[in-house]
Amino acid sequence: MDLGLFFGRFHPLVVHLPIGFLLLAALFEGASRLKQFNQLKAAVSWTLLLGAISAIVSVIFGLLIAGDRGYDDDVLSLHKWFGISVVVLSAGLWLIEIGILKVSSKIIGGIFIVLILFLSLTGHLGGTLTHGEGYLVEHAPGFIKKIAGASGKKLAPLDKVPGNPDSVVVFTDMIMPILETKCMPCHSETQAKGGLVLTTYETLMEGGDGNATISPGKPLSSELFRRITLPVSHQKFMPLKEQPLAFTEVSLIAWWIEEGAKADSRLSQSEIPDHLSELLMRDHKIDVTPKPYYEQATAPELNQEKNQLIESMTAFNIRKLSAKNNFLDVSVSQDVKKLTGQEVEQLLQLKDHITWLDLKDKLDDPSSLESISELSHLTRLNLAGNPIADDHVAALSDLKYLESLNLVATSITDVGLESLSQIASLKRLYVWQTDVSRDAANELMKNKGIEVVVGYQLAIENN
Repeated sequence: MDLGLFFGRFHPLVVHLPIGFLLLAALFEGASRLKQFNQLKAAVSWTLLLGAISAIVSVIFGLLIAGDRGYDDDVLSLHKWFGISVVVLSAGLWLIEIGILKVSSKIIGGIFIVLILFLSLTGHLGGTLTHGEGYLVEHAPGFIKKIAGASGKKLAPLDKVPGNPDSVVVFTDMIMPILETKCMPCHSETQAKGGLVLTTYETLMEGGDGNATISPGKPLSSELFRRITLPVSHQKFMPLKEQPLAFTEVSLIAWWIEEGAKADSRLSQSEIPDHLSELLMRDHKIDVTPKPYYEQATAPELNQEKNQLIESMTAFNIRKLSAKNNFLDVSVSQDVKKLTGQEVEQLLQLKDHITWLDLKDKLDDPSSLESISELSHLTRLNLAGNPIADDHVAALSDLKYLESLNLVATSITDVGLESLSQIASLKRLYVWQTDVSRDAANELMKNKGIEVVVGYQLAIENN
């Protein structure tokens, strides 16, 4: 039992008494200077007395609670001294009103003005301590916010998150900036409220005062998530010294915990819910949509020698993906019935540039896949209608960036599907008009997350 804290927590209740009494005293004083209301002068001393007494009680209760929740030291200090000043000014005015102190009427008016000013500042600072900076003008018109220097809730500086999702470490680049902005004023090595330090992943996971802060996979069981989602008026709500976390920040922390609260997980390796993706784009202009390889990597410049080579390769239609992208989209010319081995070998001279390759119905010798497997930047490959069997596709397992593979109307079976499952980057596989079974296709989709398109016949079977 702590009687100090017990009484101290009545501070928000009793603090309204001196505000009412002292404002009423100022109103009586001003009105009493008019002839028709001069009888109110007799009430000024009584309201000042009640105001001074209630201000003293309020200050005492405030001092008792001052160390309870880790309030901002600078704001707390100002709030305390302005509150004490209100006590001194109200008591001094009472002594003047009962005749113990003698001053002129003009000075009395000036003291009342200073009293009301200090009373307002004390109340404003108290609101800042309990509700956060900018609370009074949070819903004010824009011009008032501008005058008051408030711009709404401060978001964590996630604008420095790398643009490439592959480079984003979720904890370091997205969670830590939120903790630094909103939590570390109270939870650093120099000021560890509740024994909790949030400066590193290790100290975050250790928790404070013997209690775990994070329960990986369980946001609702994690003390950090619970504290930041409590009602703002709750005694245990966090953060104390900063604005409450924005909805996007809360959602990001919840998702990170649900994903296992790992220190080294990368954005590109994680499945991000659509709602969180939209929030990150809206509030931080962070696009977490996975980018294809050819948008992330950089192909060598197509110099004069390479351009001359492209012009000489008449068996192919070759174009750049875009004016600013040196990767190439290659297909076979319409007048070419079947590619020769020599023509396929020509492609190797552009192996650092080719990312899309369409060889539909154009391969005569399936052993050409050995050469095609050397096109290490391939992301899209169309081999439909070619004489390709299970033992041929194993050569494609070295294509570590291949995302889309078309094997429609080939001789591929479930055996070949097993070989293709080793391509970690593969996202879409087209195998209708082949001997691939429904069960094998479903197994690949379930275990590897690859979209296997087996055609209309499978759609009918599934129904």
